[in-house]
Amino acid sequence: MTLTAEQQKKVEENIRLVRKVINDKIHGPYQLGIYTYDDIFQIGCIGLIKAIDNFDTTLQVKFSTYAVPMIIGEIKRYLRDDGILLSLIH
Repeated sequence: MTLTAEQQKKVEENIRLVRKVINDKIHGPYQLGIYTYDDIFQIGCIGLIKAIDNFDTTLQVKFSTYAVPMIIGEIKRYLRDDGILLSLIH
C-alpha cells in the first residue's frame, strides 16, 4: 500500500489515536489470545489508513470521531476472521 505525502502526514498526526483506541477499548492484553500488542497495533493502523482514504472533509464531523469506529472495526474483523473472540467496551 503506497501512501501519498499528505496521507503519510495524516497517519503520523493520528497514530496515537490507534494506541488510544487499543488501550481504552480492549480489556487488557490477556484477551488478545495469540496476538501481541504490536500485532493489534498494526491492524489498527490499517483501519486508520482506511479512515484517511474514506474521510469526507465536507462532513461536519471530526476526523477522530470518524476514525475510531473504523479502527475498532478493522481489529474486530481481523480477529473474527481468525476465529478469535474479543471483548470490547461499548
